[in-house]
Amino acid sequence: MRPSGTARTTLLVLLTALCAAGGALEEKK
Repeated sequence: MRPSGTARTTLLVLLTALCAAGGALEEKK
């Protein structure tokens, strides 16, 4: 396993979670 690949996957997961959280917050408004 390459550390760079793991870091890239982690960043993608975090970005997806942030987008999902942002969408949920906007829907609550």
